Amino acid sequence: SKQAVETLLADPPLGVNASWNYGIKAMLEHGMDLISIFNDDIEIERFFFEKLLSAAERYTKAGAFCPYTTRNRHALRTPSSILDAKCYEMAKREGWAFTLRASVAKRIPQIPAKLRTFCGDDWLMIHSRKLGHPWYRMVNNLCFHHVGGTVRNSGLRGDLEGEKRTMNLLL
Repeated sequence: SKQAVETLLADPPLGVNASWNYGIKAMLEHGMDLISIFNDDIEIERFFFEKLLSAAERYTKAGAFCPYTTRNRHALRTPSSILDAKCYEMAKREGWAFTLRASVAKRIPQIPAKLRTFCGDDWLMIHSRKLGHPWYRMVNNLCFHHVGGTVRNSGLRGDLEGEKRTMNLLL
């Protein structure tokens, strides 16, 4: 198992879900065990990856892991140094910061091109669950989300309902 962090940026930018497909495919080709996907407006705590590795070793059924999203950005400055991750199964996905287990990701169909900006996280979570691998929340592993500035500033918010309908048809 490789213990490396690699940042992957498509050039030119592909859009949200196409970028996720690109990144997942590239990391699977590189033989990575875990594939983290973060929005561009996410901050993570100091021991994030150590806790993520702990969670992946302990919660082997999990298809993906999401950090606990704090509303207090200052909480990232004093993270818990307890590296033993505490997790519970999630009922609802959060798409701004998650890490897929590669062994599950390689069995999930790529996010369809018709889903350009939204619902890619839903697609991944639904298929992960169908494979018997739910998503887990890491309660002692924090992130701060600056709350969708990219989408808000681009005017893409109006595409959400249409993409939800499209996803339901594709499933």
